[in-house]
Amino acid sequence: MICQSDERYETEVANTRVMLANQVDGILVSITRETLNYDHLKIFQRKGIPIVFFNRVCDEMGYRR
Repeated sequence: MICQSDERYETEVANTRVMLANQVDGILVSITRETLNYDHLKIFQRKGIPIVFFNRVCDEMGYRR
């Protein structure tokens, strides 16, 4: 499944909901420039669903560059 946010935070959140609903095994994410709240990604983390960040990394969630 491939989703595009077009650098919009709201679209990024909506895309993650679709992925959760489709029970993906993991996600590859390049967060938008607008992303300051990571609650939509923390759901994956809490459920043990692997997350791989590329291009932009979420330091708040404990991922390192």
